[in-house]
Amino acid sequence: MQQECTATTDPRGTAACTVTVNQPPAPSVPLVVSFDGNRDVLGSKVTATLKLQTPTTLTYTGPHAVANGESVALSAVLKDFAGGAVAGRTVDLSIGSGVTRQGCTATTAQDGAARCVVPDVRQPLNGAATGSTTLTVTVGGVPIVVPTAPNSVVALPGGTTLIVNE
Repeated sequence: MQQECTATTDPRGTAACTVTVNQPPAPSVPLVVSFDGNRDVLGSKVTATLKLQTPTTLTYTGPHAVANGESVALSAVLKDFAGGAVAGRTVDLSIGSGVTRQGCTATTAQDGAARCVVPDVRQPLNGAATGSTTLTVTVGGVPIVVPTAPNSVVALPGGTTLIVNE
């Protein structure tokens, strides 16, 4: 999809305009800047490649309760700004922190889902009657601690949002 804008040069020969990028997900798009010229100046055209970084949403879809001594299947879904699945991205999912951290890594499938299993949960209780631990999801090297409240949203650097549904 081609998007464009037109600008007039100022006395220094500088022209600027703004385009709100609304492109399908792709690693890069071409950028073409051209000047048609006039009676005093010849026309010119230059092409560059822009790397696109689209906002994404990571939704944790795994369980919110785990039992020590059992396995747990952790999962999340990664989608692009338009709600389309993002495949081929590495997602790290873990429970606990520090020396008791247990985790697994998965690559998002064509549907954007990343699934992996922690085979034998061994987490210390925090002193509460039911106990609790930390769940962390990482995509693109950015760790996110999953909030305990359902349907919480956390804004992440680089335009990624984590949504926890229960």
